[in-house]
Amino acid sequence: MVLGWTGGCLPDNPPADTTTGVDPMDVPVIPEGEMLGCSQGTCTLVVVSQTLDDRIELLSPDDPEGVVYRGSIDLDLKPNECSGCGLGDNGGDRLDEPFGVAVAGGHLHVVAGHYPTPERGTLLSFPFEFFAERAAGDRVDASAFFNGGTFSGVTAVPLERLEPIFVTAVEDKLVVAVFANNLFSAEDAWTQPGELLVLDAADPAGGVGVVPLDALDGGPCNGAARMIALGPGQLAVACDGNEAVAWLEHGALTGLSPGEAAATFSGALCEIPGSVSNRRVRYLAPDTTGGLVVAEGPTPLDVLGPGRLWRFAAGCVVRGVTNLPGDDWQLAQIAALPGRDAWVFASGAISASGNRGVFVAVERGDASELEICGPLADIQAHLVDDGGEPLEPFAIAVAPDGEHLAIGVGPFIPPTSGPGFGRILWAELQGIDDPCTMTASVTDLGAGPPLAPAVDPADPATYRRAPNVIELVEVSG
Repeated sequence: MVLGWTGGCLPDNPPADTTTGVDPMDVPVIPEGEMLGCSQGTCTLVVVSQTLDDRIELLSPDDPEGVVYRGSIDLDLKPNECSGCGLGDNGGDRLDEPFGVAVAGGHLHVVAGHYPTPERGTLLSFPFEFFAERAAGDRVDASAFFNGGTFSGVTAVPLERLEPIFVTAVEDKLVVAVFANNLFSAEDAWTQPGELLVLDAADPAGGVGVVPLDALDGGPCNGAARMIALGPGQLAVACDGNEAVAWLEHGALTGLSPGEAAATFSGALCEIPGSVSNRRVRYLAPDTTGGLVVAEGPTPLDVLGPGRLWRFAAGCVVRGVTNLPGDDWQLAQIAALPGRDAWVFASGAISASGNRGVFVAVERGDASELEICGPLADIQAHLVDDGGEPLEPFAIAVAPDGEHLAIGVGPFIPPTSGPGFGRILWAELQGIDDPCTMTASVTDLGAGPPLAPAVDPADPATYRRAPNVIELVEVSG
């Protein structure tokens, strides 16, 4: 099927991601074991944060021996169960919310933003050796590394911050974005500047460097969210609290202590012209010139407001703005297609006629506006659960070959208890020379054996209420 227009709010907590695009990195060699490694050659590891179900899922759709489902990691550190509660109840203070994920420094890193409380998130780092003896398809129960507040076999770093969310690997460091505001509060209360935390990816317990975002040239970055690398020594951060972008520069980080690395950061705030409070500015992606595209969209306070894509060049120079046609664009993840000025982006919709799906934006010559195409028709067929209820695309990650997408979709309003019938989609793209006419073949990676287990309403370990973050990592071993 070709791309074509079709007729038809993402939950505000947790924010829809991530994912998160794919930052270039060396291919890690995984030690013996089927859960993370590749039987031969190189495989793509799909790491999914089921953020409302306190679980990480691992898949490898291109494994040469067909070992697609690699297993899951239970991160329900404050069990989602209580007297009189429904199955998987994550209400009250029971949600641990594993959000940002990164594979770097010989570890699988996960930011548990709500453990032990939302005000005191924790970085959990699983060394590759932790998975060495685990077979493909295993479920790693939390009791394998956690007992009554004590961790074993993994490194737990208390971040002692309110809502640490996103994480990315930069050289030999991890950088964690701290939202620093209560995501359950109204957006006009998101007035606190965020900050970045810098840790050593190979030795996460070796100290935490802090990059304040309260005194940038031009003003503070309130509510630090998604981060992207723009090139050597440059990092951009979405500022969702005050609808802007922080453009940061840093020195060479490799070999420095976390504190020394943090001290090399400086930057400026790039304001979005005419932006007003209570707009969603959470996701951004690089372009091929060292600039970026940032999505600006409506929120639950203005659900039918306009959607826009802004282009910025270095120095906070606005290159142009694209007004998305129509209304009801609940914008989520945006990711660059490698080697070209083209992007895929996800949008949910509140109304039946809204813009739900995965869309494409393409730069055409010297035009100041991007061409908007889509939604991708074959993906549309998967944006409904088996009961006929609509699903919203949250996260998009593009494989390094530019020919595959991983997409997390879930219910618009996930239940506090009971199953969510979300999906993890793997799309193989054809005809990518013109992204506006490319087609896709889509597989639901959670459709049951030999893929990941399908959702079982009687088993909370299978629920998929919010596959909000996806990372793609090339692995061998």
